[in-house]
This record gives sequence, C-alpha cells and structure tokens, in this order.
Amino acid sequence: MIKLDPNNINDKIFKAFVIFDQEGNKTVNDKDIGTILRSLGLCPTETELTDLINQLENNPPNGIVSYERLLPVVRDILLSGKFGILPKEEIIRAFQVFDPKKTGFVDQEVLREHLLIKGESFTLEEVNEMLFCATDPSKNKIDYHEYAARLADITKT
Repeated sequence: MIKLDPNNINDKIFKAFVIFDQEGNKTVNDKDIGTILRSLGLCPTETELTDLINQLENNPPNGIVSYERLLPVVRDILLSGKFGILPKEEIIRAFQVFDPKKTGFVDQEVLREHLLIKGESFTLEEVNEMLFCATDPSKNKIDYHEYAARLADITKT
C-alpha cells in the first residue's frame, strides 16, 4: 500500500470534493461519490460504493452527500487502504492488457468500449471524465505510463 501523509489527506479530499460541489454549499450529488473516490486513487467495487453512499447520504436519503459527512469516512478509507490504492506498476499492467504491442499508448476508443461494456461498467459521464484527463490530445491516445504516474502520485503526498 502507498504511504499517505496524514497532514495532506484532508486537503486532497477537499480538492476532489469541491470539483463536484456545483452549488458551492459543501454538498455533492451521491452519483459523484464514485468519481471522487477514484480521483483519490481508490478502487471500490460497485457494491462497496453503494454501501458507502448509503452510509453517507442524508436521512432520509435525498441524493445529496455533505462534505462534513464524507470527510471522516473517506479519510478513514484512505488511511486504512480499504479500497485498494494501486501502485503505479499495477496500473501500468492493467493498461498493458489493451496494448499488446507494448507501445506505451492505448487508443481512447478501445478503452472507452471496455469501460462501458465489459466488467464492472462505468457511466458514460465517468468514462468521458477519465478519458478527458487521461488522453494526450495531440495523439488522441493515452500515454498510460504518464497517466499511471499521475494516478499513483495523487495519493503519495
């Protein structure tokens, strides 16, 4: 597991959260929780994500999660390694499945198809956000060594 600096965890969580706080009132839609967690390098299953959202949502559920409720729970998850923060080498190996010639690049359309159709599917919005961040616009491909380094670096400091 990657070591985290406990002093920076709250800042990392806040930076990930605030991107989705459309109203500026320290709340997000529960549908954004998975993307927030993945942006922090976490890899929850859909079942784990559903359980977590149920834990974080207001009572009665209204589709909204507050930063106040999210922070301590996600902080504990990050510190415990519960949803498996992946090291860079493991992320690279996952991308290499889509790069049989070992060029270091994956076509974004190939990855989009697999993320939407195979395995634990993501929403189109989640896939588009991920591809927007991952794709080198000059090549229209994902340099997965560089992207894996960025993903792994999210959780290091």
